[in-house]
Amino acid sequence: MSKSLVTPRGDYKNLLTYQKAELIYDLTFYFCHHFLNLKDRTIDQMIQAARSGKQNIAEGSASGLASKETELKLTCVAKASFLELLTDYEDFLRVRNMKQWDTDSQEVKFMKEKTVEKGITNQWFLELAKTRSAETIANMAICFLHQEDYLLQKQLEYLEKNFLTHGGFRENMRAARLKEKKKTPSTPSTPSTPSAPSAPSKSEKAKELFHQGANCAQAVLGAFAQECGLTEEEAFKIASGFGGGISRMREVCGAVSGMVLVANFICGQSDITDKTAKDAHYAKVREMTDAFQEEVGSVVCRELLGLKGKQSDEPVSEARTEQYYKKRPCAELVALAAEIVERTLFF
Repeated sequence: MSKSLVTPRGDYKNLLTYQKAELIYDLTFYFCHHFLNLKDRTIDQMIQAARSGKQNIAEGSASGLASKETELKLTCVAKASFLELLTDYEDFLRVRNMKQWDTDSQEVKFMKEKTVEKGITNQWFLELAKTRSAETIANMAICFLHQEDYLLQKQLEYLEKNFLTHGGFRENMRAARLKEKKKTPSTPSTPSTPSAPSAPSKSEKAKELFHQGANCAQAVLGAFAQECGLTEEEAFKIASGFGGGISRMREVCGAVSGMVLVANFICGQSDITDKTAKDAHYAKVREMTDAFQEEVGSVVCRELLGLKGKQSDEPVSEARTEQYYKKRPCAELVALAAEIVERTLFF
């Protein structure tokens, strides 16, 4: 059986970060409603920060099925939300001249010991909090938030390592499709009838056009000329000014511009008053450009070429020498762009 593109996930409630987040939320809910003035806007802000941290861990875990990038982002949001909450608790103590426990105090040591002690549940800490002052509960929450920040950092490091090792959904999907393309049918050929050569894929066609002299946008649109109802010559003319990040300005990558041009011909909006159609088309274009950016890190020509600090070049095209093709990633970029177009608009 082939490897599944969707990574199996466990129950997010088994994550230590989620369990700790649930305790922080419950403790914050109790603290805000018992020790803050009901008219104080901080109540909503603190509870929302606690909820955001908890929910983003859960949502990130679920999103990891298809997008490790989304899982990483949501886990970062959770970490930031808890940092905001930590600051609120520290402010509560500071403005009221209450003492915040030192990191090496007996109180902090007690909290650390109870956290790892077997049989101690979230409910145990909540019941303990109900017998303590606002100052003590705020310090308890600060201890939990520091622990949560450490655990989330470890979770992010694990997710990053796992992504670099195994890739994400898009990378696995691309690899699986390329693997399928390489498979040859086992149907025997008739000796008297030679089989016709298979047509190149759109990625191969775009790459071929680029090596023939087309700019990046021309290569992508040219690969889909027939589907767009164009001749290759018409496609080349339409895309002619988009090479080099729009005439060597090193702005939006020509391969990305080529993707947009294909999308415009295939499913673009013709009724300028139809907002629904416009929004749908924008969404489709963003889906493709986001996929491109997720794969290579940017949609900007100068960044993809490593031209740091260089805003633009002279509007004079370079000679297509062997050295030119060796130093440029453009052939692979147009191939990627064509693949994204194909799977987004035609599959």
